[in-house]
Amino acid sequence: MRRAVRGVRNGVVAACVLLAPVLAHAQESSGGNGVKVGEGRLHPAADLELRYDSAAGFFDGPKLSPEMAWHLRPGLRYELPGRHLDVKAAGQLDLVWYPGWLTAASSRVSRVQGTADLSFIANQGGPLEVRVTDSFARTDRSSNLAIGFGVLSLGNRITLAVPVRPGAGALELTPEVGHGLETFSTLGATGCTDVACQPDPVAEFNYQNLHAGLDVRWRFLPKTAVVLDTDFDHRSFPQSSTPAASILRTTVGLSGLVTPRISLNVRLGWAQDTGAVPAGTVVGQAELVCPLTPFSLVRAGYLRTLDPAGSLGHYASDRLYADGRVLLGGRLSLSAAGGLDFVGYRGDAARRDRVGHLELTPEYQLNPWLRLGAGYLLGTRASSLDEASLNFARHEGYVRATGTY
Repeated sequence: MRRAVRGVRNGVVAACVLLAPVLAHAQESSGGNGVKVGEGRLHPAADLELRYDSAAGFFDGPKLSPEMAWHLRPGLRYELPGRHLDVKAAGQLDLVWYPGWLTAASSRVSRVQGTADLSFIANQGGPLEVRVTDSFARTDRSSNLAIGFGVLSLGNRITLAVPVRPGAGALELTPEVGHGLETFSTLGATGCTDVACQPDPVAEFNYQNLHAGLDVRWRFLPKTAVVLDTDFDHRSFPQSSTPAASILRTTVGLSGLVTPRISLNVRLGWAQDTGAVPAGTVVGQAELVCPLTPFSLVRAGYLRTLDPAGSLGHYASDRLYADGRVLLGGRLSLSAAGGLDFVGYRGDAARRDRVGHLELTPEYQLNPWLRLGAGYLLGTRASSLDEASLNFARHEGYVRATGTY
């Protein structure tokens, strides 16, 4: 474990050394626009963040302990814009180091995380468009609502979509196929017997997903369309005895401007698992987007989904969410986001979860290449099951500097 911590420290030092000339050059250039590579541009960037986490890990029994954490995130972004071929690629490492200032045993969860995204778009906006996207992430913040605290997710998803716009383009049909996988492991703990602290139960959530879909949009007004979405997901769990799920979702609705300023997205339909364990429910979304001023935007909505959950069967989630952003003086931006999920499990009638989050983020653009920010995050989780990994409140505060060239 000490070797792992030393490795993270050495990685942080090496990244600092490698990025120092880049940031120094960015400072001299003050507002440079990346490095020209072929017909595109390469943008180096780095985040340095110090974060307080009131629930950093299970370091002393089943009670979550606080700790400070350093995050260094070196990254690169490549952009090759064009109508015939538009290419975007971005990657960022997240070197996480727990120095043990508040809880000595926290260094055991020092680790390397990261994200990578890639997209190719050919003949953008034409009668026949081709899109290929790939997204990779290693993170401790999985989107799987059945996963509690203390779990590291490693996932990748690739999608091919082919929008077809016959005639004048009022009708758009987008068939797509994709493949995704996600595996889970524990961050490490001592004296904890909860599901989130044990490697074997967590591995039961590992899955592979085959996806197919068809999105049909008919624009009866320039910025308003009738939408029909059909999606099919076949999800298997290779390390669990859970039968594979085959979920078909179909929704119909309206998307676009309902006034010159307010846009609405409303969908209603049904989701049905046609596999060995049948389950079905109403699904849909209602979302309102409104710019309060020319420099602010507010969004609020409700979303209901049905997803497979490994050994727990299926879960239906009812989510209320809202977020907003305002720009002040051209340099200071204020953002806020919040949501609350009510989760019920079809395979475990005794379990009900409530998952909430709130985030407040002010950022200041000091100059064209340097941005300073701070933030507060509140994460809450409550479950009908009496397990520490499913019942907690997590307070986080951070300060961050971001350099981009």
